[in-house]
Amino acid sequence: MGNNKKTVRCSFCSKLGHNRISCEKLKENINQNREQHGSNHPDVKKYDDHMDIYRLKSKINAKSKRFCKYCSRQSHNIRTCVERREDISKLKKKNNDWRKLTLRLLKEKGIGLGCVLTSEQSDFFGTRLGSGVSSTGRGDKWILTTICWEKISWLPSDDKVFKLINMNNSAISTGLSITQMLETRDTTHWTWQVVSRVEELSPPEEWIQINDEDFSLLCVILFDEVCKSKRLYEVYSSRITNNKRAKSPCLMETLEPTNKEEKE
Repeated sequence: MGNNKKTVRCSFCSKLGHNRISCEKLKENINQNREQHGSNHPDVKKYDDHMDIYRLKSKINAKSKRFCKYCSRQSHNIRTCVERREDISKLKKKNNDWRKLTLRLLKEKGIGLGCVLTSEQSDFFGTRLGSGVSSTGRGDKWILTTICWEKISWLPSDDKVFKLINMNNSAISTGLSITQMLETRDTTHWTWQVVSRVEELSPPEEWIQINDEDFSLLCVILFDEVCKSKRLYEVYSSRITNNKRAKSPCLMETLEPTNKEEKE
């Protein structure tokens, strides 16, 4: 199910896998200040006071009944909660499966850096923000120049992850979300067709791994202060309710199997 210890991020060094209390880099910096300036140095004194409070709190917690903030059960805390770890792993697995499917759909459509696209409604997207400059007309050709892979995940988002440049005027650019790029309905005004395919599409290697670091950081945000009895979190629901922002009533609903193979 993957290593979810990496979803803990230190507030001092910003690295994954530990917190400020156990940060070796912070401890090393404090020891250097202690040797150079003594224990009365403000940073050293603040660190020692914080550690004293932490040790006292740990002793009190050790004597009291412990309840996990996530599942409300005894004998463990939220860091060691098996259910929380399993739920995070489910979310990572679902994201990994979704990314593999998305990559296949992009390849089938011929999407890749350097591909050329057009749209009957391309004039709608041909205006630079605040410039008032629009493209020369509908059906313009656009070349794909940038793909922001780290922003493409199973979590609903309206982020513009594809950057296109107008081939008639390189000063004009536009951005498309993953939903807009893969849209196939003719009733929408953002259906784009590929007029010059690219057969090779290679995302970063970590993007198709379950423990992708960028998505692990998203999991930190999603599961921060999440209680299993409520399991509420903000979801940007372009894939849930007609591209409008909404809240998912239950985190676990998004983790349930969605196809027969998963259910079996």
